Amino acid sequence: MNFQINREDIKKLMESAKKERKSLGKIIYPILERYELKKIEVCQIGKFVQKIDAEIQIFDKPKPPNLDFIIDYNQRLIGLEHTQILTESASGYFKNNNIIRLR
Repeated sequence: MNFQINREDIKKLMESAKKERKSLGKIIYPILERYELKKIEVCQIGKFVQKIDAEIQIFDKPKPPNLDFIIDYNQRLIGLEHTQILTESASGYFKNNNIIRLR
């Protein structure tokens, strides 16, 4: 097999990834700097916000037993619960199912 790699396509992919990373950083770094958190939760919420391309900001991170996050959407505060369900039969990446529930 002979694969042809188009350098311009690779450059475009790299630039796109840099922009996405910068955009995600704007969402997650403010909350990570204020609280000591599980980064996986913040990153997953940040990616969700980024993918739906909404004007959502992670506003606060209350302490348990309260909701996991308070988000600001259109000047409305919404509680968000991030839950992980782990199964014994699966392994690695597929072992982890995440649920995001808004209240």
